[in-house]
Amino acid sequence: MVSFGKSWPNLSAGELDAGLAAREDLSFYDKGLKSARNVLCLPTGGFRDRGGLVHVDYVRGQLEAIDIPPGSVTTPSGSVEIIEDPNGEPIIIVTDPVVPNGGGYIVRVDFGAPVEVHLVDAIDFEVEGAAAADAWRVEYSHDASTWTAFGNTFDADGKQSRRAGLGPRQSITARYWRVFGTVAIEGREFAAAELRFWRETDELSNVKAFGFAYDTTATYLMVHTDRNIEVYDARERRASIPAPHRHADIAIVNRAQSLDTLLQFHSDYAPWRVFRYSDAGNWDAREQAFENVPREQFDGTSYTNGKNEKQEVLTLNMTDGSDRFTLSYAGKVSPGITYAGNDADTANNIATALAAIEDIGAGNVTVTKTDNNTFTVEFVGDLAQQEHPVLGYQFLGPGDGDEILQVSRVQEGEKGGEDIFSAARGYPSCGTFYQSRLLMGGMRSRPATVLFSVLGDYFNFDIELTGDGALSLAIDDDQIKRIRHIYPGRSLGIFTDDAEFWVTDRVIVKGEPISFAKGTRRGVKIGLDVLEADDQTLFVQADGGAVRAFSYAEGLQSFVAPSLSRLAPHLVKDPGDWTVRRGASARGAELVFLANSDGSAGVCALMADEEFLAWHNWDTDGKFMSFGTEGADEVYAVIERTAGGVTTRRLEAYDETSLYDAAVIRALDPAIDVAAGSRARITWRARRSSCGWMAVRGDPQRSRTAR
Repeated sequence: MVSFGKSWPNLSAGELDAGLAAREDLSFYDKGLKSARNVLCLPTGGFRDRGGLVHVDYVRGQLEAIDIPPGSVTTPSGSVEIIEDPNGEPIIIVTDPVVPNGGGYIVRVDFGAPVEVHLVDAIDFEVEGAAAADAWRVEYSHDASTWTAFGNTFDADGKQSRRAGLGPRQSITARYWRVFGTVAIEGREFAAAELRFWRETDELSNVKAFGFAYDTTATYLMVHTDRNIEVYDARERRASIPAPHRHADIAIVNRAQSLDTLLQFHSDYAPWRVFRYSDAGNWDAREQAFENVPREQFDGTSYTNGKNEKQEVLTLNMTDGSDRFTLSYAGKVSPGITYAGNDADTANNIATALAAIEDIGAGNVTVTKTDNNTFTVEFVGDLAQQEHPVLGYQFLGPGDGDEILQVSRVQEGEKGGEDIFSAARGYPSCGTFYQSRLLMGGMRSRPATVLFSVLGDYFNFDIELTGDGALSLAIDDDQIKRIRHIYPGRSLGIFTDDAEFWVTDRVIVKGEPISFAKGTRRGVKIGLDVLEADDQTLFVQADGGAVRAFSYAEGLQSFVAPSLSRLAPHLVKDPGDWTVRRGASARGAELVFLANSDGSAGVCALMADEEFLAWHNWDTDGKFMSFGTEGADEVYAVIERTAGGVTTRRLEAYDETSLYDAAVIRALDPAIDVAAGSRARITWRARRSSCGWMAVRGDPQRSRTAR
């Protein structure tokens, strides 16, 4: 008789930690696996192979600036000079060139000998009167006669900063280089601009992959490396974008995106704006400018750049020696003041009376006669550089009925200080767009402060503006918090180095109390995004040892942060990056991908409605360095691989149908027709290209374990 062993149709717990091996009493024991290596458990039951990874591109290495020889730069009009930036790297400054009639070069560089170039930056190019159809491009030549376009052609509409170039590990070696304006912009004048030439080195760069979504149809993957962002669309490279962040700083750069605008944050760099123009090949990048940055007085610094409050006292038709009046400050009234004529004596009488008010005191005001019967009160000393209430006044008499006494402010006091964020004090390290405001926080010198922009004016932080004005609010807690993320979930979440807060008010309104309520005390890992999966807000705790869900508990009337990795803590190993893939089908769980510090990938399949939470251990012949998502469900991995003794980092797309990792897909050209019932044998041979060896068979097939 045939006998059957025990079956496990429900694997909703995924791989379990070895420490749970003896816990047969727990409900999840019969739903878990000892090992779920390179497989994917399914909410409908059972599991399948995880699929593979398809090669998309190499990841760009670290960059170095190319020296510009003296006398090598020319322009048909205007002027040029070669300078060095603060890092000692050369920049070509081009001032007021004019595009020749019939189109032609705007600026040309003769290096004197062939030079290998990977990227060229044209910064702040602006064509007078240009329209969207006008264009310019970077070109190269070997003989100064025949010219070839280098990378994309760019629209000339508006002030632009563009990066021209080929894909990673691809370059052109040529002696002559130029910026060329098309016929459409002949005779037009360019504003002052900069040129930079870059070489990609063999040094590997730290890397972060992340998504950019304008809408559901315009989505991109961005790969951020040393001073560069590469843009991909449907596994095809579209553009390179300049960025200021160096290799060592990539890991803790945070982001916020709204429509066409991406902002990048790092405490050592001014917020960097990336803006999508007409299509996937046209992107502008520059420091984001801000208006009305709030000022602060930092401890240990003396400030003299404020403004003293000045008010005018007007006295008309008063009688010398007999008419008297009083002034008041914050409700406290001065002794009587005798009008002594239109001269310094009256000024002295006013100063003496004000000094007698307790809240003013001696040495804190000066009074001078500044116009006919007009005396200016200036707050100085301990009351300098700050705003004061307008002085009250009362005429005492005796008078004859036509006397006039008035007080008005002529200069509002303003405290000295410096911008709350700057190169010296540190820039915001995180931010988000929320309720038509830009929120930023985590400044090095004000780590617990959140800045809210003016409503509907994202880059204006005028806190003096009433109504829809900006706000500057600090988390009030028993110790200083360092804000690491601001996340616009169902409630506004503020994630710090050792606690999580939420804003109790659904709508942010200036003038009404805004409360930061403490939810939990876990802290968020620096450099890792806060994500949303399966309608839950997820974060990696500060020590990198657990994934937690920040969710509201009705019974407690507060947010809690239960661990989603409590059954498989061994699969969360201080991850350096992570991403989420939304459910690709009605039966598919949402997937959370973690690039662990040991090069493995922890993958969590999540479908809370079905009580499905399965962790898996994925590996490959290499190290997972980063994960990113294009749109809702196209996942990419950055993987470090070694082949032929050469270590590279590669961008690969997760493909559930692929049998291999590092797989390269090639179409047959010409196509081969195979008759029904027949078979054809196709032999591929690896070939050498400018990108290196391409392994068409995949590299290698992975091992799978599910037991």
